Amino acid sequence: MKAKKQGKITEAGFELCGVGRHHRYMEENSQKRWALRIIEQLESEGFKARFAGGCVRDELLGKTPHDYDVATTAKPEQVQTSLGKIKAKLIPTGIEHGTVTAVRGKSVAEITTLRADVSTDGRRATVAFTDSFEVDASRRDFTVNSMYMDRHGKVFDYFNGKKDIAANILRFVGEPEKRIKEDYLRVLRLFRFVSQHGFAVEASSLSAAKELAKGIDSLSGERVWSEVKKTLSGNHALIALELMHGAGLTAALFGVAGEDPKRVAAASAWKHENKEILLWGRAAVFFPTKQSLATWKMSAKERSEILSFVDSVAWLGNSAEFDRKKLGFALDETLGFESVVGSLDLMKWAESLDRLEVVQFLHLDFEWLKQNAKSLEPLRVKQLPVNGNEMLELAESLEIKVKGKSIGNLFRILRSGYYMGHWQSKIDGLRVLKTLLEDGEDETF
Repeated sequence: MKAKKQGKITEAGFELCGVGRHHRYMEENSQKRWALRIIEQLESEGFKARFAGGCVRDELLGKTPHDYDVATTAKPEQVQTSLGKIKAKLIPTGIEHGTVTAVRGKSVAEITTLRADVSTDGRRATVAFTDSFEVDASRRDFTVNSMYMDRHGKVFDYFNGKKDIAANILRFVGEPEKRIKEDYLRVLRLFRFVSQHGFAVEASSLSAAKELAKGIDSLSGERVWSEVKKTLSGNHALIALELMHGAGLTAALFGVAGEDPKRVAAASAWKHENKEILLWGRAAVFFPTKQSLATWKMSAKERSEILSFVDSVAWLGNSAEFDRKKLGFALDETLGFESVVGSLDLMKWAESLDRLEVVQFLHLDFEWLKQNAKSLEPLRVKQLPVNGNEMLELAESLEIKVKGKSIGNLFRILRSGYYMGHWQSKIDGLRVLKTLLEDGEDETF
């Protein structure tokens, strides 16, 4: 078992043993090196500057942060002047709120002046600048996000964030109701952090989130979707979704589909090493129709990918009987020939039919299926009447250029139509293919 990092309490804060010295603390991480260079530059001009928020949390959790934010006593214009001397590309991303983004090559860091809230309306805050790290920490959402670290590895913890990390607890800073009313997005952020990190939620924090969940109706669709998709993609999504279901949030977000606890389990059961495919599959469980996606503020690519999952599995869910041919199709997918949708086909079909024969497959991983492929072979369906060479020949005759990836997409569409009985003969298949090529469908699926 990996030993936990130990430390000692000093008047200045909590110092991590073994990382206090700069040369041992620094990792080979360009983002971190750039943030450290920024801190050094600001300190050289008399300002205080520290790593802030999520990067401190992640390091204490033993994770590699995706980015490193810096909090400083320097005002935005002072940040710009100071960092201009080290030839940073400066972007005033939120300068009215004290934030400047500094870029060097591929390294990016956000630098924010310490702030105090003057007023809030549930969506945004009016702020005043301060010289106090403790005041700045008091306005942050969760204790685990309210810590700072100086360039020597010393952690400054004003609200027992480290203690909560050790206990694996997520709690709001101060009064939960007050924190949520400052920004209702914090309701969704709470569940997102549960999904990403596996935290247990402190009782009063969870109670306040349930009580004030209605406040998310005042948020923009873009902000809501940004949090929801991160929640769906987390390694602990089942824990988060079950908590959200208990709070009535899945129903509020996804309508009727969100009311069914089986869908919560089905979404969590969908696994894939590719984070995007993981998201599309889990989202498809809660967006069973094109209409259910209509009001969500997401990118065209996100909408298209989720719908491709929905379209692929909808017909399986409508089957009235246990159909060995359709099970064969699902197994064919799961065994790796088009594995993107295969497991979800099986999962949604099993869920909708409540069939023990299929449900058992939810507990089998890809390795088991591959090892037992031979015994499952009788369930597999025959090859399509139209093959890849014939697809290419038809495309060439129509003077349409098709890339390898598009051929795979066309094959998937053709195969779905074949298994659903939309076409059976080679002639009919080529007619369908001709229509797809002429309509440009090979580029949209």
